[in-house]
Amino acid sequence: MKTLRGNRVRVEEIITETEKTESGIILPESVKQEARDKRQFLEGKTIQVGTDVTDIKEGDIIYYYKLAGLQYDNHKIITEKDVIGIK
Repeated sequence: MKTLRGNRVRVEEIITETEKTESGIILPESVKQEARDKRQFLEGKTIQVGTDVTDIKEGDIIYYYKLAGLQYDNHKIITEKDVIGIK
């Protein structure tokens, strides 16, 4: 991988899907997709951090805006300001 410059972070999305509701009802695929589409924030694991990033380290679990950044292969490259929180 090339070195990231500036305040960019390479993130791999963590997909958490619920197969059942709390009462035990099994959810069909269409309902799970609808729930994914409604989320505004995503959870991801940082794969690589840029040279100017100070608060985020490789391997951190972060929350970021769904529409932030650019898709690159199976990762997303976002800026540090799009990170909402670190777990």
